[in-house]
Amino acid sequence: MKVLLVNPPVNQEVYSNYYESAAILPPVGLLYIASYIRKHHEIELIDCPAKKIGEGKLITLITKAEPDVVAITAATAVFPSIKKIFSRIKKQNKKIITILGGSHISSVPVSAMKKCLDLDIGVIGEGELTMFDLLDTLKKDKTLSKVRGIIYRHNGTIIQTPTRKPVSKLDSLPLPAFDLINPKNYRFHALQTYGKPFLLISSRGCPYKCKICDQAVFGEWRAHSPENIIDMVITAKKLGRNFIFFQDDNFGVDNQRVIEFSEHMQRHNMGWSASMHLNDINEKMIKSMKKSNCYCIYVGIESGSQNILKKMNKQINILDIKNKIRMVKKQGIRVFGSFIIGSPSETLKDVNKSIALAKQLPLCGASFHMYVPYPFIDKNSNNEWQRFSTHNENPLVVNENYNPETLKETQKQAYKSFYLHHKTITNNITKLSDINFYRNVLSYLSKNL
Repeated sequence: MKVLLVNPPVNQEVYSNYYESAAILPPVGLLYIASYIRKHHEIELIDCPAKKIGEGKLITLITKAEPDVVAITAATAVFPSIKKIFSRIKKQNKKIITILGGSHISSVPVSAMKKCLDLDIGVIGEGELTMFDLLDTLKKDKTLSKVRGIIYRHNGTIIQTPTRKPVSKLDSLPLPAFDLINPKNYRFHALQTYGKPFLLISSRGCPYKCKICDQAVFGEWRAHSPENIIDMVITAKKLGRNFIFFQDDNFGVDNQRVIEFSEHMQRHNMGWSASMHLNDINEKMIKSMKKSNCYCIYVGIESGSQNILKKMNKQINILDIKNKIRMVKKQGIRVFGSFIIGSPSETLKDVNKSIALAKQLPLCGASFHMYVPYPFIDKNSNNEWQRFSTHNENPLVVNENYNPETLKETQKQAYKSFYLHHKTITNNITKLSDINFYRNVLSYLSKNL
């Protein structure tokens, strides 16, 4: 079968002017799927954000390709635009089988199927094994009821099959199909990377159950072995890359794995960065990471209010946050912090504590995200899916202390206060890439003040 894997277009309204300075990252999830199924099917990838492809051009490309299947990955915020895309596909050719994967369909599969009448099949959870079985079943024209981890229509009825367990041994998967992308088409966060970055994923899932994250739909934490990660690093080097950006939800769960990886990484002249939960950070691991050219760690601080942290189930206190970040900085590794604004019951006093903490800590950068009640987190969440993004022109408000305008204004002031603070500028001004990032930040602020 001819299969088009699609990373959909970016809707400017969903992400506002923030998108101009945000990262554009490779769709590694689709690359894993492509690698897993390509021996049995003809595969083509259309990465709309990377190639600046809008909805109209995407439909033209799909029509020209004449595929049997179009499979799109989508988060909640872009679901409304996916409905339009599937509708236009079906108007062009009703025989094309439409498939949706990603966090939204995995969170609310029945709702998504009911609201998107031109969607034939939803893939729930991780896609490699499910897509392999699904395409094989479609190719042989067998019943879909035997395929685990999907939701589909049959004679006007929506049917959801039993859950498929996530892949337990990630090393069993082939390396992602990196040959389907051009690394030069992507944009990475200047404060977290340098040189010629490349994105990899070394683990999936997270053992923590924070009430602000939509990634729990993809299962418990599992990881590639250090040796397998190095195989991917070597592939990146062959593509001319000299920096690895690990997009794991939580890279540091297994300290020993990180230490072993760091020991292997010392033999490769490459920088790298990763995301971690502060609870998993210790001095021994950080020292090992520094020896292997770890450049930056991204951490979810989320709030400067202990009360709000408790409600988010962050399982950490303010003192530990300060001590852990200062310890990392002391070892010569940069720290980028993430904060949430507008969570339920948060007050302006709480926000001010967050901004003050961000400026007090030795951070190289910070992001201030609007709280989003993702459907996996809040089953009673509003259905205005296009408003479910952390930087939105018309944000969804779940806190009586805000309205959309005051929430946007609070976010802008947080960015302005942090990035124009003398400590932040001092921490970053010496690097050309950071200067370019500051240009983007100032451009964002100027358009939104």
